[in-house]
Amino acid sequence: MLKKWFRKTLTRLNYRYAKSIHPVSTPRTGATKSIFPVYVFIRSWNRPLYLWACLDSLYRATDYPCRFILIDNNSTDPLVAQVVAGFQRRKFFHAVHFIDRNHAANQNMAFIKYRKNMGKYFVLLDGDITVEQTEPCWLTRLINIAEKHSDLAVLGSYIDKSDFIDRQWARLSAPDIAGKHLDQLIKANSPERQIPSAKSEIITPFNPPGRLLLLRTEAINQIGFRIGNVELCRAARNAGYRVGIATSVRHRHLSLLNFYDYPDYDFEQLRDYLQGK
Repeated sequence: MLKKWFRKTLTRLNYRYAKSIHPVSTPRTGATKSIFPVYVFIRSWNRPLYLWACLDSLYRATDYPCRFILIDNNSTDPLVAQVVAGFQRRKFFHAVHFIDRNHAANQNMAFIKYRKNMGKYFVLLDGDITVEQTEPCWLTRLINIAEKHSDLAVLGSYIDKSDFIDRQWARLSAPDIAGKHLDQLIKANSPERQIPSAKSEIITPFNPPGRLLLLRTEAINQIGFRIGNVELCRAARNAGYRVGIATSVRHRHLSLLNFYDYPDYDFEQLRDYLQGK
């Protein structure tokens, strides 16, 4: 059943959104010369406030020529389409795909569709992150590090920990929210609360969060496009590659602010997506 749906959806990816395709995204300022096309896959699902912030940060802070591909996982909030339309008018996207099911395999299908046109690297990122405006830009920095370390297959970025909400304060502020749901909202048990300080260029072997990853295409061709960040990093290590976090690239994880903006966030649907259901 899943294989049939997979083939059907892949066909839609090939034809349904041809009108959304634009040339390689234009950098805002003087950019490093493009040696190979870098595809940036943006995965979105609801929470239009965060999606707008994400797309705006990428639009303003990306100087490396690349191709932005949006994959929307069956968002139910109508404001998502409005946000996407605004950035289509900016000519930001190379392509947009609205998928009719919230499933982790959507990103795999996009990878299959564009793989033949990919260069040495591609990027996966979630629509609830923002990147900092730096010189050189976040993508240039990730690629420069990967170019120096040919054994790096998966390279993530360092989280801005200032958005973590204190657990005790949250419990006092929201006594009506169930304990388990409150912990999920503020990511009380996230290992990134204890992430090592940014003293070296790369933190390894700490698994980089899946919300912003530079991936080496050759490595993914070898190990396969695994669903789940833990599984992906494990497969990369087993194949002899390294994974790590680039400390010179910093992102904000806006999901840390669900407590304020989306207190009713559906973690069951999120879990189904992350587990490939």
